Amino acid sequence: MGIFILILEEQLFNRKLNGGIITRLRNGIVIFLATSIFLLGQGAVPTRTAVFSSDSFSQEVGDTYIFEFLDFQMSEMMNGMRMKFDISVLNRTESSGIVYDAVYANLSYNTPSNRTWIPAASNTEMMVYNATLGLTNGTFYIIPHNETAVNQSFYVFTNTYYENYNWTSGPHGYDGTVDVWNGSALGELNKIKSSGKFNEEGVLGFMRYYNGTGSGWNQIGELMLQTPLKPVLQVPVQEGKNIILTWNAVTNATTFYVYRSSTPITQLSWQWMTPLSQTSSTTYTDQNISNGSYYYAVVAGNAIANSSISVNQQFTVAIPPEEPPVEPNISGFIPLILGVSIAVMVVILYKRRKTTLL
Repeated sequence: MGIFILILEEQLFNRKLNGGIITRLRNGIVIFLATSIFLLGQGAVPTRTAVFSSDSFSQEVGDTYIFEFLDFQMSEMMNGMRMKFDISVLNRTESSGIVYDAVYANLSYNTPSNRTWIPAASNTEMMVYNATLGLTNGTFYIIPHNETAVNQSFYVFTNTYYENYNWTSGPHGYDGTVDVWNGSALGELNKIKSSGKFNEEGVLGFMRYYNGTGSGWNQIGELMLQTPLKPVLQVPVQEGKNIILTWNAVTNATTFYVYRSSTPITQLSWQWMTPLSQTSSTTYTDQNISNGSYYYAVVAGNAIANSSISVNQQFTVAIPPEEPPVEPNISGFIPLILGVSIAVMVVILYKRRKTTLL
């Protein structure tokens, strides 16, 4: 978190802002400090691996999420910056005897002038979750699949940065919306507000930042998820020697990469594999397949980011051997021809003899 705050402070202190530099500077740092809490968490070190309950997070090691700051008016340097989280550890951490589920990621970033990824932090908390306490820090890039925990957790925003909050559940609970703000929600002058929406994987789809104008809210920036959702690969269908794959259309995806392997495809291994095919369609036919067991997976991508793989679909190909063509029974056919020929000769000889006698 420190690296980004230092960059922003230097940027703001060196700018001559008209109309009240002190007020704008203070509000800018507060807004970005709150943003940093959302993004970077507390940077705790994971302690041990654990098995998550079914209502916890859906992330897997190897999942990658790329976010981009859009129209970030508080800092030209931040505008267009992209941040990448590579999920590194899914585990439990213990603090004061309380067991927490947590998701950690390695953080890197780049800027419009240089799209090379620059490492920023290792094992950064994306979310810490306790079944009783709910979410226990200010980071909410991802949401656990437990609506009760989500609803009771947002008390963490009743602090210096945000005095009020509102969580609205989505169709699945964890794909809802969150609003946090200071003041009366009417947009008093220099008050701040953030509004976010989570997708059906429980991942932050976007976060919008606002500044109070005195009579409402003025949007001053947006953080947008650029990584498409994981495709849902259907059970493959075999037609002769061909395997037909289908999957769902994915928002923000322009290309799909199809992978095939004789061993399970993981979130880490697919990145080192050559795709079987690249297509803009939601179906692919793997042709002339030999007998054997195969694993298939699909990755959705766009110009900025690729999603993680879909759930593997294992399929065993069993092509029945072709039956040999039926050949005529030569051994029985030849005697038949001979028999017919002899009968014809007998008839001819009989007719000739009868004609001679007459």
